[in-house]
Amino acid sequence: MSIGPPSMRPNFNGSWKLVRRESNFGFYAPQRLRLDTVAHRDPLLRTLTRQKKDVQGEVTVARNLTTGGRPAEITIPGRGMSAGNSGRNP
Repeated sequence: MSIGPPSMRPNFNGSWKLVRRESNFGFYAPQRLRLDTVAHRDPLLRTLTRQKKDVQGEVTVARNLTTGGRPAEITIPGRGMSAGNSGRNP
């Protein structure tokens, strides 16, 4: 299946910063900071999410994904956690 020429393919590159006053967290305490950075070059899609929460401190999560249905790799530095296609921590 083809999704068209490169000019028609989505481009998810960029950075997004959470705006707390425009967000509704319901019963949960709002994060102090959330910054998502995406690097997309088909078929690779890499995301880096940096969050600061009052209780947990700062957490950074790196995700290496593909748009072709291959297994994903998720790493949380400093937490000793990584998950591949099995979904289990090493």
